[in-house]
Amino acid sequence: MKKFYFVIVFSLLAFIGYGQCGQTDAPVFVSTSNNPIIGSWVDGDIELTDGNNTYNYSVTEFDNIVANVAFGTYNYTFTRPGACDTTGTVVVDCSTIEAQSGNVFLPIFSEDQTSANVFVSTSNNPIIGSWVDGDIELTDGNNTYNYSVTEFDNIVANVAFGTYNYTFTRPGACDTTGTVVIDCSTIEAQSGNVFLPIFSEDQTSANVFVSTSSNPIIGAWVDGDIELTDGNNTYNYSVTEFDNIVANVAFGTYNYTFTRPGACDVTGTVDVNCSTIEAQSGNVFLPIFSEDQTSANVFVSTSSNPIIGAWVDGDIELTDGNNTYNYSVTEFDNIVANV
Repeated sequence: MKKFYFVIVFSLLAFIGYGQCGQTDAPVFVSTSNNPIIGSWVDGDIELTDGNNTYNYSVTEFDNIVANVAFGTYNYTFTRPGACDTTGTVVVDCSTIEAQSGNVFLPIFSEDQTSANVFVSTSNNPIIGSWVDGDIELTDGNNTYNYSVTEFDNIVANVAFGTYNYTFTRPGACDTTGTVVIDCSTIEAQSGNVFLPIFSEDQTSANVFVSTSSNPIIGAWVDGDIELTDGNNTYNYSVTEFDNIVANVAFGTYNYTFTRPGACDVTGTVDVNCSTIEAQSGNVFLPIFSEDQTSANVFVSTSSNPIIGAWVDGDIELTDGNNTYNYSVTEFDNIVANV
């Protein structure tokens, strides 16, 4: 009798250890239907992995069984054209085998997706965004989205898939610009959003790049002294070919005077603010076109007005010991040229 009981217990233990169903693997039936026997049409690629075993299979309407998948708990990824990947977990063991089919049923519900939400944040954490306040514009040439972002309202909804240039504007800071890709690959799995971090620091000054070139990045040779003043701030700098950046000029509208030997002073106005900063260099570009000048015209008049001269008639001689100029002056001919 003891031997009989031993045989029963041993057989039971063997049965339990063998998965309670006499097998160690099972087929996995992939379908877009919620019916475990009759699967609707599906076309795509699936990968199942449990860390030890990995199965890759191209699934079609009439070929949708991944055979002999070893018992275990698998993470799966289902990929198909025109839709974002579908991911999840499936358990393959005796308890999940369908009695009617003998398969483990894996339903895939992957809807076509052509847009995603964009989460705008000043944090580098894609889930928990720190405070941000400003206006954002996203554009890809075909679609443009404008949104006022606050701490608790920072999701730009249903942005169509594409590659977007963005501009983030906020008071007291220069615009922040960049590019963000909106597609399946950039959607964060945890949030379901595309994450767009904005790092916009307050800016109140900029570097001024002084050059004799018209190219805002590559400056030609220049040598002289520049003064910039807006009435509140004044900056004086000796400019050379390799030292031509006036650093940290406070935002404002400046009158400038550029002085160099053998040439007349060059004067003008330059705006130093966010809008005048060159994107490529991060500098405000100030081109100086100062031609060497060694002579000037002399306007002879009996008036004190340098533009409109009163009547004059006579002869004038100008001499500096090296050069002498003689000229007969009349009312309508009163310019001694190139002195």
